Amino acid sequence: MTVPRELSWKGGILCQKPVRELEALRKDEIVFEQGEAEIHGGTFDLVAERDIAGDIPVRICFNQEFQITYGHGVVSMEFLNNTGSGRTIRKAKLDGLQNVRILMDVSLMEVYFNDGELVMTTRYYPEDPMTTKVSISGMEQVKGWTMAGQ
Repeated sequence: MTVPRELSWKGGILCQKPVRELEALRKDEIVFEQGEAEIHGGTFDLVAERDIAGDIPVRICFNQEFQITYGHGVVSMEFLNNTGSGRTIRKAKLDGLQNVRILMDVSLMEVYFNDGELVMTTRYYPEDPMTTKVSISGMEQVKGWTMAGQ
């Protein structure tokens, strides 16, 4: 499963973004303090950005169970326990990271890097699907919203 996507051509790369209509489902703003937030409800939309794309390490962690990392031109999605139902790690090359958008719908996570230049989707079965503790490091601006339809 995946959310509907808009396709575009940018610099010889086919980019994928969630359709704009999903933004209308945004509800309450998620407040991040020192790169951390506790999200209630199971569905959310997060956007993290930095002013200059680069190879500065990034780590986005969910409940100390699942993490997304970037460094040395490689993006990784890694399950830190059994929440991946047997899956452990996936990697992809990415030349510099400027932004990431993460959509979570209880057990489906979609991650869009650099305005959709790279997209990764996974099933993630958190131990508590209605409470997600998120920590983000290496990104300058972080915004988030819970989503309607929970």
